Amino acid sequence: SFCIGSVFTRPLAQNLPALVVAGWHCVIGGIGLALMSIVMESPTPALFGAFADPWILASWAFLVLCGSIAAYTIYLRLLDAWGPTPAIGYSFVSPAIAVAAGVLVFAEQYTPTEGIGALIMLTATALMVRTVGK
Repeated sequence: SFCIGSVFTRPLAQNLPALVVAGWHCVIGGIGLALMSIVMESPTPALFGAFADPWILASWAFLVLCGSIAAYTIYLRLLDAWGPTPAIGYSFVSPAIAVAAGVLVFAEQYTPTEGIGALIMLTATALMVRTVGK
C-alpha cells in the first residue's frame, strides 16, 4: 500500500507544495485513525483528560509536527526529486537512526540483534540506492 501510494502521490506532489500535501495527508489520516480508534478502543473521558498533562501534550505536538508533518514533507520532496524507489529507502534507514538515538539519548540497551538488524537494513538501502543509481 505504501509503495503504491508513493507512486500515485508523486504527480500530486509535483503540482502542489509538499507541505500542503503533507498537511492534508495528516488531516485525512488523523480523522480516519481517530474514527477507527473510537470504534475499536472505546475511549474514556480519562483518555482525553490526559492531554491536560503538559508532557503528554508536548509529546503529541512533537509527533504531529516533527514525526508526521515535517517528516512527510521531506519524504514528498525526496519523492519528487528522486522518484519512488530511492525515496522509500528512508524507511530502511530511520529505524537504525531511532535505535542509535535511543542508545545515545536514553541509554537503552543495544544487543547484537539490533546490530544485525541495522546492518541488514543499511545494506539493503545501499544496494537499492546503488542499483537505482545505475
